[in-house]
Amino acid sequence: MVPGEEKQLKQEEFRARKKEGASMKIWKENKSAAIVVLCLFIILVTGLVSIGVKSNNGRIVVKEVKISPYGTDLAGSMFIPKSALKTDQAGNFINTVPAVIVNAGFTNSRTYLDNVAIQLARCGFAVFQIDMYGHGHSEGTSHRGYANPPNPFTDDTSLMGAQDALAYLRTLGFVDQTRIGICGHSLGGSAAGRLAEKNAGFFTLEDKLLNMLHSEFGVSITAEQVAAQDADAVAYALLSADQLPLYEMRKEQIVAEDRVAVRNYMVFDAHAAGCDPRVVEVAGIPVWRDLQANLGLVMNISGHEGKGMQDKDAALATEHTLKILSLDGAAERDTWYQTNLSRTTERALSTKLKPFYSDASDPAIQAAAASNRLRMITTPFGWHGYTYLSTATAKAAMQFFSTGMAYYNGDIVAGKSTNSIKNPVASHWIVKDLASAVGFVALLVLILPLIDLLMKLPFFASLQGTPQSPSQSKKSPVFWIFTVIFVALPVLTYSQGAGWGSFIKPSPFSTVELATRIAFWALIITAILFVLVIIKYFTFDRRTGISFGDLYGLRYSGKNSL
Repeated sequence: MVPGEEKQLKQEEFRARKKEGASMKIWKENKSAAIVVLCLFIILVTGLVSIGVKSNNGRIVVKEVKISPYGTDLAGSMFIPKSALKTDQAGNFINTVPAVIVNAGFTNSRTYLDNVAIQLARCGFAVFQIDMYGHGHSEGTSHRGYANPPNPFTDDTSLMGAQDALAYLRTLGFVDQTRIGICGHSLGGSAAGRLAEKNAGFFTLEDKLLNMLHSEFGVSITAEQVAAQDADAVAYALLSADQLPLYEMRKEQIVAEDRVAVRNYMVFDAHAAGCDPRVVEVAGIPVWRDLQANLGLVMNISGHEGKGMQDKDAALATEHTLKILSLDGAAERDTWYQTNLSRTTERALSTKLKPFYSDASDPAIQAAAASNRLRMITTPFGWHGYTYLSTATAKAAMQFFSTGMAYYNGDIVAGKSTNSIKNPVASHWIVKDLASAVGFVALLVLILPLIDLLMKLPFFASLQGTPQSPSQSKKSPVFWIFTVIFVALPVLTYSQGAGWGSFIKPSPFSTVELATRIAFWALIITAILFVLVIIKYFTFDRRTGISFGDLYGLRYSGKNSL
């Protein structure tokens, strides 16, 4: 290499290093601002992705709803297919769609079952996802002094808002009143079971008509007539010509009420309270009856009534499962069963139909669904709380409600598979949760750079200074003992601590009972930890010669705050 070329090469290298150094200097000076901008951008994008998933890219309208029966707020989110909101020139809804109420579990807000709500909405259902009373944004139900106590709940608190959610759906013109379902997890599942007991009940339509003939017309009904299930034959054989028009009028009323009863229930990892078959009296004749509704159970392998890896089939053979499904031996998972009508006080065992994830338009399955006799159980992987992260649970809900209500973005017609559902995909909600997780990480990353930028403002100048060296070594046993106490105490006391504030009644200042209890527990724990900090200081840290205020950053100067 000639001397001139060597000199030119060195100059170019020098300029390159100088340019690189300038770039690094600019980056160091603006690093915090760049990270803040990047994090805000990520939060914006992930938020849009989350909204896109929940709304199915604009095909579903998601609305926040608050209803106030008895002056008590019940909060929820409505997922409404846009197609259901079309109206004619007079403002009447052109289409109606089935609806599903979704209840989360104890201490959980509605968003915990986003996996189920999002996937059901994509099936074309109107979904009312509620915060049960005393949970999330819903208020407690035992108000005194400023609102009327909700009398229906003094008799049965287990419905937890499900009854009022149903009443709200009854007011919506785009909801098909003959096709409404409900599902819930844990406490929400028990609430769904109680609604089934009260709304669907155990009497067939013919049972109700025979009861009416017996109680209102004084007709004596025999066991043979109950078994025959033909109230019209009894009426036309025993009533006078003057009584028949009244019978037909009352029959029309009973049939209309029966048509709008809620007939589809799904319980996630909970006891289906109130749904056990039983002996009832039809016109004074005792007879065995199953719940008159389609009912599905989702029992996690390691969850409620499960024994985890010890016995993955445990939930298939529990007394509760066998009662609900009307079986003698262990149930088969992911299988449709049909209950059979008993003619005596002895139960009639169910009939096995087809695999649960069969074509929903199958005539035998649709016949059982129409007569409110479908039963099933599935046992997906997971423990009790895993339901909220379970694709299998969301998938089961899609298959169950689409089959039971013969609807999957349009009516399902028996024998025609042109519009049906079979083994659906239920993973869309994961995209929303992943986007939310990325957005949350971006929020955490945002904190320190944002603090760095804020510390450069005059308002925060008094907080600037050279950090003091640690007053205690991380090798000290005292450090680790107190660290373990501070971390473990809240964790170990939370479950019991949530009940410490049960004596505090809801008021205008604290309307959500559960939130009040948790806040009371948090205050108690904070006070205990603060006392421990003081004890630690005067027992150990004071020896360092550092004041309490300096050690814990409690000094503040307002001289530069303006």
